[in-house]
Amino acid sequence: MWIALMAMGCGQFVSAEDALSAAGTVAGDPVDLPGREELAEATTLNYYGLDGLLALHTGTEEWSGGTMRVVDYTTVGGHLEAGVTLAEGLSTMAALDPTALESQDEKIAFYLNLYNLWAIQYVVDHLEDPDFEGAATDDFVAFRTDMVQVAGLTLTLNGLEHGLVRGDPYAFDDDSWSFYFSDEATRDAAWELHEDLWGGDVVDARVHMAFNCFSRSCPDIAASAYRAASLDADLDAQSTAFLAHPSKGAGPDGISTLFSWYAADFEAWSGSSEAFIEEHREGGLDGVDTSVFLDYDWALNGS
Repeated sequence: MWIALMAMGCGQFVSAEDALSAAGTVAGDPVDLPGREELAEATTLNYYGLDGLLALHTGTEEWSGGTMRVVDYTTVGGHLEAGVTLAEGLSTMAALDPTALESQDEKIAFYLNLYNLWAIQYVVDHLEDPDFEGAATDDFVAFRTDMVQVAGLTLTLNGLEHGLVRGDPYAFDDDSWSFYFSDEATRDAAWELHEDLWGGDVVDARVHMAFNCFSRSCPDIAASAYRAASLDADLDAQSTAFLAHPSKGAGPDGISTLFSWYAADFEAWSGSSEAFIEEHREGGLDGVDTSVFLDYDWALNGS
């Protein structure tokens, strides 16, 4: 919706020279504004617009024994500037060549921000749908919809998270890849981006603490964009915050179902889910029942 608005709006722009001349002033040479195609050469991003959206349109509230960060989707969807800023961020990231980013941390930050920004866009686009009740609507169609534009591909949120980033074998298996990708060419290109991202390294399981699937039981969306310079500390902080919430991460009633769904990732990274929790939770495993998995609440994490 907003991307279409941006495309229409661009046709209404006038040059600085025309505007100043009309006002009776004398204009110098107009500023040469780079097109988005030049972003294909970018090696770093600062995510200015995403920072503004997160700072202004997220907040905290108490939920089920802990504090969680929520998104004010209604305001984002109802405010023209917010919508245009969201579309600008998505367009910028679509124009970028992620393989040109200068480091692995730059690439990890890019894909995390990409996922979270598209998740916000999906919710904004569906808020007025009377049948939309959050991620579980229509058998989780939100995660199976082709929409994420990256590196010339159009991916689903599942394809981005579980295919490109995690490299889940099921996303590339001959019998199950079509659940994640629209065609074999997209699947193959996503695998190449996965290999470019990790270069044979073990997938950092802390990424599970940073993907925000716009649901209450998901790890909270961060208060600012992910950046390479602070990525390690930010992923640690996200992990600690998630595990501190007894109804989301870990507590006397059990641990997040994420540790069941993605047990292989936590085992490869930390040795086990329990080891990951012990490493990142204040108090370690004290007072935590690791034999039970908490029910997952798919209700919208905001309004």
